Amino acid sequence: MKKSILTSITVLSFIITQAQINKGAKALGFNLAATYNIDKSSSPGSFNSSNIELTKTNKVFAAQPFYEFFVGKNLSFGIGFNYGIVLSNEKLSIGTNFNSLDNSLNTYGLQFQFKKYWFATNRIAFTLTPALTSSYNESSYVQSNNIGFNEYKGNSDFWTFSFGGSLGAAYFIKPNIMIEGQTNFFSYSIRPEDAKTSSSNNLTISVIPTNLAVGVKFIFGNKASNNTIEN
Repeated sequence: MKKSILTSITVLSFIITQAQINKGAKALGFNLAATYNIDKSSSPGSFNSSNIELTKTNKVFAAQPFYEFFVGKNLSFGIGFNYGIVLSNEKLSIGTNFNSLDNSLNTYGLQFQFKKYWFATNRIAFTLTPALTSSYNESSYVQSNNIGFNEYKGNSDFWTFSFGGSLGAAYFIKPNIMIEGQTNFFSYSIRPEDAKTSSSNNLTISVIPTNLAVGVKFIFGNKASNNTIEN
């Protein structure tokens, strides 16, 4: 029994350490993320009036090209350029009357990150990525209704700084090509002030997995060793 346990531990240790990305290797890649949500609710109006309906939609798209340099075995430092757009609409309808609010947010960011790889097999690795991001945001809204046919517009530009962490998994289809997926599990952001209105700080914390991103990464300069990834 003891011999069987020791053998299993030895085999498991060999599997975990049999593949690696060596110090000095480099990587280029990109990540993409997209979500679409719609939520509808309705309730009867008072005094036999028309039903009240509320519809909320949210669309998110994000892209990130990035560069990584491996500063140690299975440990990289990377720089990424982020672009994201969020489009949301909230429409309240009472019979034929409605009030609609459209919001748009464009984000341009620069991200610095460390990424640690733990190999479970020769082709599968799990990752942890702490990151620091600085972003410039352009926000606008349009509010309209068909009661007085009124329309209101507004916009604002502001900076945000955030720190967060992502968990992910990677699959090597080739020794130098991997498909990677990751999701945020923690984020902390601060908005020092609105660039136009000088508003007060805005702090947000999220501890639930969000924004699943999938990407492709190309590794080069990974010098051969006894434990490098094999074909």
